[in-house]
This record gives sequence, structure tokens and C-alpha cells, in this order.
Amino acid sequence: MKNINRFIIKILTLLFFISLFSIAAAANSPTHEKEKIAPSSEKTADRAADAGQVESASISYIAFNDAMKIERAPEIKSVEPVAVALAIVRTVPAAPQVSTAPMSVGDKFSFFARSAFRPPGPYASALFNGLFKEALDNNEGKKDTFGDYLADSMTRAARSLASGTTSKFLEKFALASLFRQDPRYHRSYKDGAGAKLGYAVSRILITRGDRGGSQFNASYLLGGAMTAAISNVWVREEHRNTKDSFIRWGNHIAFTALSNILKEFLGGQ
Repeated sequence: MKNINRFIIKILTLLFFISLFSIAAAANSPTHEKEKIAPSSEKTADRAADAGQVESASISYIAFNDAMKIERAPEIKSVEPVAVALAIVRTVPAAPQVSTAPMSVGDKFSFFARSAFRPPGPYASALFNGLFKEALDNNEGKKDTFGDYLADSMTRAARSLASGTTSKFLEKFALASLFRQDPRYHRSYKDGAGAKLGYAVSRILITRGDRGGSQFNASYLLGGAMTAAISNVWVREEHRNTKDSFIRWGNHIAFTALSNILKEFLGGQ
């Protein structure tokens, strides 16, 4: 009997310790799980917080970048002087095309009127001619005052204007209509300065006909000779002779050759 009681006591004692162990294990198990879960949860929370910060930073950067794109002033690039010069050149209108259409008698009269009376060309040329020639004239050794010089210069300018008007009337209208010749200067558009120069001077002897082709420039040469003879009416008495008439005609031809050269290189009729 005593043995049985001792056995039961041992069994109960063993069960008691097993129960205590189980209770202790059960009590310790949640804490351990919490310790295992807590770091994981904290790490997850930290990662989530970091991701939120990264996303927030990305959104802020995009918003700031878009704002800067909108508000940023356009960058001004430096402009090269050559580019500016080329742009200005492109904006300048091209020179008008020189007319080559045949001229009627009325067209030739209008051409004469424009070249003889349209300012400032003929008046400036006559004024310069009067001032220059009076400055070269020693007036037979006499000393003139400044007032005398101006008065004599204006007289010479009036004579020069009369000679120019007469020559233009004959060369560009009357004789040009009679011989059916074109009184305008037509550029050659040749290459090379020598070729241009030779062509310009040759227009003294050669001109274009109303129907095309080249002709002897009778309207110009005869008109200039007639003007030199007619001008004996208004020149001073000591210059009313054949020699001085030929000198005036030669000067007229030389001036026309120079004018043709300028027209050839610079343009115009």
C-alpha cells in the first residue's frame, strides 16, 4: 500500500512539474514571438517610412522641376556679328530689275525729262561744274572777291545746266526717236573688271536698237556734237570757236564714259 501511494505521489509530482513546465513555456512563448515579430514589424515600418519619404521627395522634385521649367526665363544666346550682318542684308530689298522692253517715242521723252530735270542729279552736277571751273579760271590774273566768285560760278552752273539739258533732249529723245535707238545704258553682267570696263567704254560707239541688236551709237555722238555747237550761243565770247567746241564735245564723251563705268559696276541706266 505504501508503495502504491509513493508511486501515485511520484506520478502526481511528475505531472505537477510537467504542468509547471508547460505553463512556463506557454508564458514564455508570446514574449518570444513578440520579440521575433517586433523587429520585423519595426523594419517593415522603417522601410515603409523610407519608401514614403522617397516617394514624397520624388513628387516634390518633379513639382519643383516643373515649376522651374515654367518660371525659368529663356536663355539668351550670344549672337555673332556676322549672323546679324547677314540677317540685315537679307532684309534689304533687292535692286529693281533694269527694264529691257522696247521704248516708244513717249517713253523716250519721259526718260529725257527725268534725266534732265529730276533733282538732285542734274542740278548738283551743274553746280559742281560751275564752282570747279570758276576755281580753275584765273580770270586773266584779276583778283575777284568771294562774291564775284559765287556770281561767276552760278553763271557757269546755268550754262552747264543748259548744255546738259540740250544734250539729253537730242541724245535721249529727238535723235534716239529718229534713229530708233535705245538711249538707256544696259549692263553687260560680264565677269572680271577688265571686261566690264571695256564694255562700258564701248557703249560710247555702240548702242542697242529698238528692235534689238547692236548699232552704231549715232544718236549719242551726233547729239553731243550738235550740243557743243549750239552752246556757242551762251558760252563766253572767247570760247565761241571750233577748237573750244571740239573740247566741249570731248569733255562730254569723257564724262559719259565715266558715267557708264559707274553704271556698269554699281547699276542703273
